[in-house]
Amino acid sequence: MNWNEAVWLTCERGTRAGLWAEPLNALSCLSFLLAGYAAWRLCNRLPFYQRSADHLLLISLTGLAGLGSLCFHLFANQWSELAHMLSLVLLIFVYALVALNRLLDVPPGWAGLGGMGFVLLSLAGLTMRCPQMDMALQPQWSVAFGGAT
Repeated sequence: MNWNEAVWLTCERGTRAGLWAEPLNALSCLSFLLAGYAAWRLCNRLPFYQRSADHLLLISLTGLAGLGSLCFHLFANQWSELAHMLSLVLLIFVYALVALNRLLDVPPGWAGLGGMGFVLLSLAGLTMRCPQMDMALQPQWSVAFGGAT
């Protein structure tokens, strides 16, 4: 696989290549970076004993998701698509675990099992096919899962 091979997934990009072929999508990634910065500022206002590791983890993952998405919408190639998807999936997965534990008071072990179920269902969703267009809903770099790649 050529990690620098172009990916043409968005309507905004069309058939144009280049760094700023998706200006609106690239600018929308700034919302993740601004949200992470605002959350970091709010967290720093808390007394030290009220800050927790999950606060800092979610703030960091929000910033990482913004950077991963920005890379994809600027470069639109295989490696940046992977950075985009992995950073978003990691943020969603960790947020789901924290939300289960903090908001629904699910014990950490059960929240972890719920998170693993979420990952398995997500991977299973990547193996789905769209019969009308005869296309799979999976990126080129997807992993083998349940006999499908």
